[in-house]
Amino acid sequence: MEKINQSKNEQTKKIFMIVTEESGATIGTLLMQKLKKEFNGNVEFYGIGDDKMCQEGLKRSYSSKELSYMGVVEIVRHVTKIVDIFANTEQNICDIKPDVVIAIDSQDFALRLFQRIRDVETIKCQYVAPSVWAWRQNRAKNLKGLVDYLFTLFPFENKFFEKHGIQTFCVGHNIIENDFLFSSDESHSNNSSRTNDSNHHEQEHVQEDQESQTSSKIITLLPGSRISEVRRHLPIIANTLKLLYKKFPDIRCYMPITDTTRKYIEGHMNTFKTIPKPTLVYDDQAKYELFKKSDLAIAASGTVALELGISQTPSIIIYKVNCLTAFIVKHMIKVPYVCLVNILMNKNIYPELLQQNASPKKIAEMATDLLCDKVKFDKMKDDLERFKNYMLSGNRDMSPTEKAAKIIAKAVFDKNSSTEEV
Repeated sequence: MEKINQSKNEQTKKIFMIVTEESGATIGTLLMQKLKKEFNGNVEFYGIGDDKMCQEGLKRSYSSKELSYMGVVEIVRHVTKIVDIFANTEQNICDIKPDVVIAIDSQDFALRLFQRIRDVETIKCQYVAPSVWAWRQNRAKNLKGLVDYLFTLFPFENKFFEKHGIQTFCVGHNIIENDFLFSSDESHSNNSSRTNDSNHHEQEHVQEDQESQTSSKIITLLPGSRISEVRRHLPIIANTLKLLYKKFPDIRCYMPITDTTRKYIEGHMNTFKTIPKPTLVYDDQAKYELFKKSDLAIAASGTVALELGISQTPSIIIYKVNCLTAFIVKHMIKVPYVCLVNILMNKNIYPELLQQNASPKKIAEMATDLLCDKVKFDKMKDDLERFKNYMLSGNRDMSPTEKAAKIIAKAVFDKNSSTEEV
């Protein structure tokens, strides 16, 4: 697509963004950067997002952290707060009168909001489609008449929405825009590590360990990107490590954390009690270097599984939710896996230990099996090589967020041109 001629379109555009979790905020930040280019900087951003989006210029009404809840019980517990945020967000859109409203992920919140602002004169976009191929397929038709543009991450998703007349574009997964993830270890080693000053010593320790101690096993621990996930998984991981230290006394453990989970994890390191505490990793670049050098990761299911898969990191995927949530999901889900790597390859590449199976004993046994059985370990690495090639196959000249930004900008330009003609 050619860049849009701005001569007839110099008025500052207003874009309202809705992002309720970290993975969506990553897309949001990239998309904001691309939209600035498309509108030659004549754009203002409003809405819900994280700190990185604020650094890009988002005039934030609420933080993503305030809506980062997962599961039926967690949502019910915070329903009053969610309702207040919803009502205020609706009012903000009516007051601001944005040219575009973009919801990134956040499907349930966004669907209800789009229903309420159906008559507001704005272009409505949903970036990241509901996983209707996995469960609740009725959500596909529910979007009809509510969104003008739907951006999907994987080509196979489009058919579920196009049959309902929804204008759908597969832009690809933004994971292929992660320079750190795809950079070679050599190029990484030439870059300075961006760490939190108070933890600089720990970050140096991570790099020194990985370079000088090659005999012991490196395990990466990823309890989740939401506080509710970390709260459930951290004790399980701590008890798993207690068992693993008996088998592998020299293992070295690291735990990457995010802005969302940092305060909680730092305040609950005593969960590890008498066993050596994992080293916390604060920096994205160091995190991806760690993935590539880890012998094993124990990770809560989520977008991080894609990152681990592309890094070709042998992993065990765990997940535990409230019993009521688990019961409801079990009777609605349509796919045999929960991990995106397994779903996309239609193969059990990463072992999944869910609910009662996500016990310290079973996780430790699975970890021991992978670390000690070279045949299984090498088989997983081979499968991950194929997965990486699959993800890269859709990486063309234009990045996912650049493609989405061009479509959005053209829609705004076309709408303004139609208005001027009238």
